[in-house]
Formats: sequence, C-alpha cells, structure tokens
Amino acid sequence: MLINANTRLSVILKERPDALEAIVSISPKFQKLRNPILRKIMASRTTIQMAASIGNCRVEDFYLQLSAFGFQSVNNDNTNEPAESRPLYMQSIGNYEIIDFDVRPILEQGNDPLKSIMNKIIEIQSTQVLRIINSFRPTPLMQLLSDKGFESYAERIADDVFHIYFHQAEKANAPIFKEYEESVESWDKVWDEFQNNLVEIDVRNLEMPGPMEAILSALQTLEKGKALYVYHKRVPLYLLPELAEMSFRVSINKLSESDIRLLIYK
Repeated sequence: MLINANTRLSVILKERPDALEAIVSISPKFQKLRNPILRKIMASRTTIQMAASIGNCRVEDFYLQLSAFGFQSVNNDNTNEPAESRPLYMQSIGNYEIIDFDVRPILEQGNDPLKSIMNKIIEIQSTQVLRIINSFRPTPLMQLLSDKGFESYAERIADDVFHIYFHQAEKANAPIFKEYEESVESWDKVWDEFQNNLVEIDVRNLEMPGPMEAILSALQTLEKGKALYVYHKRVPLYLLPELAEMSFRVSINKLSESDIRLLIYK
C-alpha cells in the first residue's frame, strides 16, 4: 500500500492493525493510541504529517517503521512538511488578513475559551483567516468547525505553542452551539437510575486536553449498566459531540460556574 504525509493513521491501522505498536514506538506521545476509544477518535482525524508534528518527529520516521509492514512511501526523500499537505488557502496565506486570538490566558485562568472562539469565528470574512494561538493541538475543535464548513490547519511552533488556522471553506451558518441543556438528559431521572452503579473520576486538576483523554479512557472499561460520574470544572463542549458519536448519553448538573458534574452512560 502506498502512503504519504497525508495518509491518515486510521487507513494504515485498518490495513495493518498490527502496525499499532510500530507507530507507538515512534514517540512517547503516541501512547494514547493504545486506548481503543482515543484511537478511534484520533487516528481517523490525524495524518502522518499531523502526527509527526504532535510527536515532535519526522514524517520519514513513520515511513521507516511502516516499511516493515509492506507500506511504500511516496515523497520519501522530503522529510520536511510537504507543501501539498497544506490547505489551498495556507499556500497563499499572504493574500489573507490574519486575525490573531491567543487563548492561552483564558486557559491559564481555568476558563473554557470555546465561546470566545465561536464569537471570533462568526466575525471571520472570506478574505480573513483566524489564527488561534494555543498550548496544544485542539483536535475536537478542528473537527467541530470542519462540520460547520471551516478548513483548519495546525502548526507546531514550540513544544507548547501551536498556531491553528481557520478559514471558511464554504458558505455556512454561524457555528453557534445549542445550549447544552437542550442535548442532555434530566439529571434527577438519570441519577435515580444510576446512583448505585457509578464509577467516579475527578478531572478538575488536569490541564487540557487531559480531562477529555481521562474521560474517554475511563469509558473504555465502563461496564454495562454503570454510569461514569465525572467531577469537572467546566461543561466539556468539545467532548459532547464525540460522546454522541459513540452512542453515549450525558446528563449535566451545573452546581456553579466552576463545579460541574457529569453522568455519562449508554
């Protein structure tokens, strides 16, 4: 099978599931791929080039590891980021007005920048590109806005600095989220059903994207008939679409602005 920098990890693993350990061995940051739930989400949205950026390694490292599994690479002589892996608008980025938004101060204060990002996105014109400056690659956000008609591209500037570019690829309605109350079950009803069958997890002290990863990891071993009871400090708006896609249901109890309880179940 031919692969290149744009080949998604899910395609590779579908062809050769036994290549998982070879990929994990490339960088310690790929250990998460051993978690089936995280792997399902991450691998389907991550190309070799993206993974190389996340793992602080080279595209060629993937080619070398995967060659033992019968994969043949194209553009193998170019270990840098290939221009064709960038969206068309990124190849002519100088023609656009770049609107910068640094969300790191918001995160450092323990707040969720999602609503602020949405407000910025709404204002973006076809001649503009929104550049989010973040401390990690916000894959769920990128997928969320992709569903709303926005192209995205992430560049790793340093170990803890990412620039994520968003451009409206097609005419789309403003990506306003419905209030979460509209998409979750009644707390009292769900609590009565599961209060004696709970698995508890506290993610309040984890830095993003740690809470999402911890929750998805816990759901991997959640037994049938039980609910995951999560102590959180914010409503995880990024995570709700992912949970719905995996057929999980969610109930939310907002005790205060910084004290949120979740019940996640099937």
